[in-house]
Amino acid sequence: MIAVAHASRHERLRAGLRERGCDVAVLIGPSFTAHLLGYQRLWSGPVALFAGAEGGLTAVVPRYEVEAATRLMDVDDVLPYGAPGFGLDPHLVDDLARVVGEQVAGRRVALASDLPGPAAAVTARVDGEVEDLSGLMAEIRLLKDEDEIRRLARAYELS
Repeated sequence: MIAVAHASRHERLRAGLRERGCDVAVLIGPSFTAHLLGYQRLWSGPVALFAGAEGGLTAVVPRYEVEAATRLMDVDDVLPYGAPGFGLDPHLVDDLARVVGEQVAGRRVALASDLPGPAAAVTARVDGEVEDLSGLMAEIRLLKDEDEIRRLARAYELS
């Protein structure tokens, strides 16, 4: 195995938040759950992650996905949003933005998103300025930590 001499992607994210003076990162979309947690599901609704500058990781998932997310994500908490039943909620983005807004109220927020609609809806519900975290997330992806190297090696074995 290759020795890795740098901090984990989670530690680099927390350090980046502290450097920016932010309390929490809000990461919306499947690339972030796949990269940070190795979690991705076909036909999932929008998923958000909260990563605190001092630690802690919370996922916000559609109500119908709570059981799978609780079982498969390594997070401190899984919060539901939306109506029960796959594809039955016409207000999915507004529901996600409401739950995210409630969780980050009064905190300095940094945001990155794969999805423009949910990002705009969340930004509209956050009090104060929202820092763009896209650049930091791109930088973090460039260096692979030990966990990522193990996952890549396993994916290579399977293919």
